[in-house]
Amino acid sequence: MKKIFTLSILLITSQLLFAQELPVFLKERIDFCNSNFTEDKAILLRKELNDLENYFVRKDLLADKSGISYYAVYEKIAKENDLHFEIDTSFDLLETLEFQEYTTCFYKVLTSEQLSQLNSKHLEAAEKIAEGNDSNITPGIVAQKIINNLDASDFDLEFYKV
Repeated sequence: MKKIFTLSILLITSQLLFAQELPVFLKERIDFCNSNFTEDKAILLRKELNDLENYFVRKDLLADKSGISYYAVYEKIAKENDLHFEIDTSFDLLETLEFQEYTTCFYKVLTSEQLSQLNSKHLEAAEKIAEGNDSNITPGIVAQKIINNLDASDFDLEFYKV
């Protein structure tokens, strides 16, 4: 399940903010998603992500479902340069989704209202988080960039929880 948090970190560093007007190059990604990610998969992913969040709260990885808890996890990753935890349950879709499907189609689990909460601050933050990344990037470096550019309140948005 460390893969889930790694995917989350990578997702945040991506510059895909679907609440903004979509650039032309995103059309290919949307077409990919429409042909590879069904509404049923989106519903199952939404359920698994909710179950995963509940699991992390039960296991004390997250103190609760608040943005400050998510922010604290990133602070811990930045400090320790990693995050180790055991998982004793299965999230079938999350385990089998390919990286391209997850990063391209995650927006399908969000409502229009949830997507519309994103603004230019989030686009600027995504650009700063993604800039200067090279082959020496570590979880700690990415987590530090995230906490330097996003507030705990940003993690109250469903976009960042996904």
